[in-house]
Amino acid sequence: MNAPQAGGFTALFSAAAADCRPLADLLVAHGADPAHKSDEGKTAADFARERGHTEMADWLESL
Repeated sequence: MNAPQAGGFTALFSAAAADCRPLADLLVAHGADPAHKSDEGKTAADFARERGHTEMADWLESL
């Protein structure tokens, strides 16, 4: 769940950036770490917020 790709990105980052809550729920339920940071120091919530997905970002930050 937390295996980073280039730049430290994880699957949760992609789900957050795409505002795909069902996938984000599944990833978190199976151990994805919402506090994980990319090589640039950004979390999945940061990527969601940058794309205007405030509800997703707020949810991730509440975990």
